[in-house]
Amino acid sequence: MLTQNPRIVASWVAGTAIRHATHRPFDLTAAVEEVKRIEGVTPAILAEVAGFYLGSIEGKPSSSWSHPLAAQICFEAGADLALVPGAIERARARSKVGWSGITLPDESVRRRAESTPSPPSTPAGRKSSGSGR
Repeated sequence: MLTQNPRIVASWVAGTAIRHATHRPFDLTAAVEEVKRIEGVTPAILAEVAGFYLGSIEGKPSSSWSHPLAAQICFEAGADLALVPGAIERARARSKVGWSGITLPDESVRRRAESTPSPPSTPAGRKSSGSGR
């Protein structure tokens, strides 16, 4: 079953938490109840998701205003608070490499993107129809 994979469960928790955090009016009780009902959720997964949201907002534009609310949902749902600092550090490390507004997983992505040749602007022999439509 898919929910036995911790990465899938964490993604499900993260998506649920951010959906609730951005919805108005914000209902913490409903958000916590929905997160707790996710099959396979554990205090360690909740801590990892909370740490992801808290560690990935530092130095970012104000568009990440909902991340602390998403982390709060995880805290209220039973995150292991002792694991959160480590999760925050992992999130900080992952978000260090980036271009303005885009976070990259590692430097290899940048090298591949820079080495990709750009496509030609127009194929040879192609003529404009001139109809203006």
